[in-house]
Amino acid sequence: MNTILIVFTGTLQAASLTLGTAAREALQKSPEIRAAAAQWQKSALEEPGLLALTDPVFGARYSQTDDRSARSAPAFQGAFSKSKDWEASLTQDLLIGTESRLFFRTQELQNPSLFRPIDPTHTSSLGVEIRQPLLRYFWGRPDKAKRRQARAGVKAAANALKQTREKEAAQAMLAYVEVFTAQEQISIREAALADARKLLDNYKEKRRYGLVESSDLLQAEVSVRAQETELRLAQSQLKQAEETLRRALYRRGEEPFEKLRLPEIPQRTPPAMEEAWATAEANRGDYLSAQHLVERAESFVRVEHLSTLPDLSVFGSYAWGGLDSRFSPSWSQVNKGDFPIYTTGVQLKIPLFWKKERIRRAETALNLESARAERDRTAADIRREIGDALENLRLSRDRASAYEELLTLEKEKFQAAQEDFNRGRANTDLLIRFQNDIRRTESLVINAKAQALAGWARLGFATGNLIEGFADLTGEAIEP
Repeated sequence: MNTILIVFTGTLQAASLTLGTAAREALQKSPEIRAAAAQWQKSALEEPGLLALTDPVFGARYSQTDDRSARSAPAFQGAFSKSKDWEASLTQDLLIGTESRLFFRTQELQNPSLFRPIDPTHTSSLGVEIRQPLLRYFWGRPDKAKRRQARAGVKAAANALKQTREKEAAQAMLAYVEVFTAQEQISIREAALADARKLLDNYKEKRRYGLVESSDLLQAEVSVRAQETELRLAQSQLKQAEETLRRALYRRGEEPFEKLRLPEIPQRTPPAMEEAWATAEANRGDYLSAQHLVERAESFVRVEHLSTLPDLSVFGSYAWGGLDSRFSPSWSQVNKGDFPIYTTGVQLKIPLFWKKERIRRAETALNLESARAERDRTAADIRREIGDALENLRLSRDRASAYEELLTLEKEKFQAAQEDFNRGRANTDLLIRFQNDIRRTESLVINAKAQALAGWARLGFATGNLIEGFADLTGEAIEP
């Protein structure tokens, strides 16, 4: 029995939906957040991928050739030739463009002829080769630009993920507020309908004794019908709001939500425009992402500029060789190092017309200009969004305060009319109208308070610190 009670209590607690749990549920279930997180993880692999290019690579090669083509002088050229080539190498490339290779190769050649004292012939060599581009890599250091480019991409993706989380939380909060407002409107409409029916029943009773006129009774019946219509409209609005909240929380089914509640509206003064913009400039995910994309495009311009320079490089190799009729003696000569072989040189490659290079540089320049324009557009949109959020917040706060004062006056007015009606100085139409005024003002108060809280949520989203400041706004934290 105790176990059943514990499970039932846990179920009730899990079913309780607050503003914080709604935002948390949206963050946990959002496929858009999962996609942004995957993109961030993908971008985080770019720099390790660059560094992985410097990993050593082992290579091995074997080939065999049997040449029995016709010869004009077989005595000198040999009747046929057979060769077997082995090679093993260890290659490593650096991000500064250095190409290095440690190799061991050997060749066995059989070419029987009168003038070949050694047949078969085994040649072996062990050495190292290095090639270093100067203009494109070593001098310009595109490795630094590439790593800056990769890091900027990671930061851009991380801030894009942050912005996606802010958007999902804001959508869940606004949908939650809409459902709360719709539920409160139904409560108000139900109370108004109950008052109208109570008045109708009262008039029916008084009509028996001739205390009210037929027009008063009809007026009360019309009021009941009107309140029933208002209640049906409010119920329809609640269904629409619940469907919006279910989509924001990524829930399936059509189960209704329990009675929702809102936290107290913050009473602090909204920030000034420049203060809000400074906060957004430091926290807004899409703006920070746009800035990092500009940095990425700048690094890409640097990389492409260097990659289209003339290819001036130096190269060299040093090896030890050996020669004998068998493999072992030739390798022994290699180990002694008596027969060095070295090569040095310079290589230069210059495009003749520079068409491809000019096109690539123009593309990267346009990409950079596009990134800068996107950053400026994002900043302008955020400023406009902050301005609208601040203005709507101020108006909703003013409306909430004014409607609360108006509600007090409406109740006092209805109380005075009720006293006048009891003394025969007011008619039914006046009472019904005053009663409707109270319900309408209550509805305006609920809407204004909900919009004030929604205004704080929109301002938090506009400045990019909705999730960080969620505890200050609602009294409960989304994340630990």
